[in-house]
Amino acid sequence: MHVQALKSLMSQKYPTYNVDENEWDDKFNKVSIPLATVFTNKVEEDSSKQVSRSIKYALNLGFSVPVPDDTESILTILADTTSENVNLIRSIPKEYFSDIQKAVEQSILQGQDRHALYDRLQEIYNTTKNRATLIAKDQTTKITSLISRQRQLDLGITEAIWIHSSAVKTPRPSHVAADGKLYNLEKGCLIEGQYIYPGQLINCHCYQKPVIAYV
Repeated sequence: MHVQALKSLMSQKYPTYNVDENEWDDKFNKVSIPLATVFTNKVEEDSSKQVSRSIKYALNLGFSVPVPDDTESILTILADTTSENVNLIRSIPKEYFSDIQKAVEQSILQGQDRHALYDRLQEIYNTTKNRATLIAKDQTTKITSLISRQRQLDLGITEAIWIHSSAVKTPRPSHVAADGKLYNLEKGCLIEGQYIYPGQLINCHCYQKPVIAYV
């Protein structure tokens, strides 16, 4: 049986075969904006505390340094990252249901038993779960880095030191080599021919240590 013919038959015999996907799309669309907003604001709050602590330790102070109110640059970062997270959240069900449909169709066309289909569905579930986890971790690191950098720039800090993190099992050799490297906070650190910031690339857990000129 041809794939398109199978889809047509499934749609006629089981109306929810296509409806459920749209229903879940609507549900994800409704929660994506408030969920992404709460997530971004929480990361911003934690990032601000992190900047305050980093300056406290750099100056060897006995108290935390308050960070300035949200500037236009910070608000722009929050708006951009919230929008990006909304799109990422909305992409999850589309890929998930598409993979499930393909698995069911292939199982029927190839005459597989229910155990093979179960294994494939379990694999899809695990892949989707792992992808969602990676998105959450990566976005947390990325947003923290962006906000921390901008907070430091707003405070007049112009330089930082790249600090490599050993949080990943297979670190990028170029990031390991950059550990302890001084760079311009506005421009970024030159690594492999491009200027980047800690946490900018996917699965990068490196961070920056601000340099206070008069210390």
